[in-house]
Amino acid sequence: MKEQQVMLDYLQRVEEKAGEILTDKQEVIALDKRRNDDRVGMRALQKEKGDKCWITVGPLLLKMNSKKAEDLLVQ
Repeated sequence: MKEQQVMLDYLQRVEEKAGEILTDKQEVIALDKRRNDDRVGMRALQKEKGDKCWITVGPLLLKMNSKKAEDLLVQ
């Protein structure tokens, strides 16, 4: 009976750690996607000829100076 309880506790700890690992992996993927989107946006700003551009900040669509938008992406 005690062996079963020890095994059950061990499996529970393994499952908890597996859940943490999966959560961390999803977080890394989300951060990598954001980094890639920022890189793509920075490249598009560098290619653009005009001095103003449209950017999205959360749910907002803003028209701002290209240099300010580039500084915002760098942050």
